[in-house]
Amino acid sequence: MKTGIAAVALACCLSVVGCSDDDSGNNVPVEYVHPNACAADSSCEANPRFDIQEMMSLATGADENPEIVRVIPGTVNRAVLASSASKKLTFIDYGAASFSFAESYSYDLGGTASEMTSMTVSPDGKFLVITDARADCAKGFLHIVDLDVNHGTIINSIEVGYNPDSVAISKDGRWLVSADEDDREDRPCKPADRHGGSVSVIDLSVGLELATVVKTIPTDWDVDAEPEGVKIAPDNDTVLVALQETSQLAFFRLSEINDADFAMYAVINFVDDLGVSAGEPDGIALNEEGDIALVGLEKTDSFAMISVTDATVLALYSIEDNGDLPSSYNRDLEKSTKRMEPEEVALIKAGGQVFALMALQESHAVLVYNVTDPTEPFFDSVAPVGIGYQAEDDAGLNEKSEIGSEGLAICMQNAITFIANEREGSVTMLTSSFTQVVP
Repeated sequence: MKTGIAAVALACCLSVVGCSDDDSGNNVPVEYVHPNACAADSSCEANPRFDIQEMMSLATGADENPEIVRVIPGTVNRAVLASSASKKLTFIDYGAASFSFAESYSYDLGGTASEMTSMTVSPDGKFLVITDARADCAKGFLHIVDLDVNHGTIINSIEVGYNPDSVAISKDGRWLVSADEDDREDRPCKPADRHGGSVSVIDLSVGLELATVVKTIPTDWDVDAEPEGVKIAPDNDTVLVALQETSQLAFFRLSEINDADFAMYAVINFVDDLGVSAGEPDGIALNEEGDIALVGLEKTDSFAMISVTDATVLALYSIEDNGDLPSSYNRDLEKSTKRMEPEEVALIKAGGQVFALMALQESHAVLVYNVTDPTEPFFDSVAPVGIGYQAEDDAGLNEKSEIGSEGLAICMQNAITFIANEREGSVTMLTSSFTQVVP
């Protein structure tokens, strides 16, 4: 296990196309040469690159707060966007070079007290689940939305814990799990004696319309043990839970939830075990085999590669220390931490390589790394996102980004990526060198 921030041991001949203005006011390409780039004749160039490129961005409605975007499994041309403030689902039609907004559905949910905080789509693409957190400190809900017979219709609303903030569906479609954050910072009305949050487990095998919570797992071992993210491994059993405020990653098995002595079987503590001041894990992604996880650590502007099999850290990687973000990109220098703030992350296998993608909230950017060897990640490419990224770069304010890149989705069949830019109110589509190639 690596206990420090991993250095770049492998480097490729890496460049990124950004933009600057010429005298005519038009954008012209500017090449970013990575400080760890290898020589032109180096053998490291043999590795295929992902080479992410911004394709286009579209604005959503005013004050909609587009927060989460997901591709529809089983398709190569459909995605869906969840806007938290307007409680709206907007479907996306896309091709290799462009996208457009299609049909949309607005939901009342719990009125002004409710907020659509997250979303996931079932592996068969026949339904999706949206999380509904209540600002009045009432318990939250998971709403199951039909994408098959009654497209866009809520067919079940399931009460879960307080402030659900992430949700996952098992590959076999049986299990639905939510991370109920119960965040004291966001909900000051939370009682002082209610510690941590909870994880809700729903068994979908009884039918989508009849499903209810079968297990509530408290995460109350610390006053701030508040679940932020959740993922279910392809084995349909292993569950990973990110607890942001306590900088932990917890593991449990669905097959054990009814055991009398049930408990999380492992907890990675990014503070105590690894000597990091605080990681604050957020987004989680799993590889297709389910034995490796990528975890974004938003407070330290870094990420971790995790062995799911052993529940151990394989590598910790600092974005800033390795010079991966060009200096022209925004950073929130008004803060000592979270200057780039990795949010949602993804893993994709393409061209015989495994790549990690992450959205940087304060830097209007998507970063890509080659993590084929999870113990030695190395930089691949970076691209800007949002409509107004150039103006933000030109202003050079180095403060909180007005774009706020958060949600990230990638189509595993064609390597097209979407980013939801919450603060600006836009969606960006990006392509790669594998966009025309099925991985």
